[in-house]
Amino acid sequence: MERLAAAWDETPAKTERERSASFANSRAPESQRTRDPFDPERVQKILDNVSIGADITAAQRREVQETLAEFADVFALDLAEVLPVDFVTHKLNVDPDAKLPRTRASQPGLTAAQKSWYYDKLDEMEKAGIVARVQSDFVKCVS
Repeated sequence: MERLAAAWDETPAKTERERSASFANSRAPESQRTRDPFDPERVQKILDNVSIGADITAAQRREVQETLAEFADVFALDLAEVLPVDFVTHKLNVDPDAKLPRTRASQPGLTAAQKSWYYDKLDEMEKAGIVARVQSDFVKCVS
């Protein structure tokens, strides 16, 4: 992490947005967001996915749409377009010798529809590189 922080600070001429995009693109899976975030078709998909209330004037609506188009590079249209960040790290300092309680949390089983959605979402997250499969003996708290 220190090496990444040092590399981050070596480019003072770049704006924070440019540095963030550079870091993310160096570690992100190939997607239209990293290749051409301002492609007119992609911008239109973003506009189609954003709900703008009916209680604004036509000029305000146009301004909102122009702002969305101007910042199209910050929108992810699916999980594969979510870019990694270098400013958040999760670390759990768990004592490997800790004895965890043997009780199980009471939780109803998943319905078939829930299970299908859940596993499809996990597959999508795995394909996007957000999560990775691990062997159950690698995880301490597996029921």
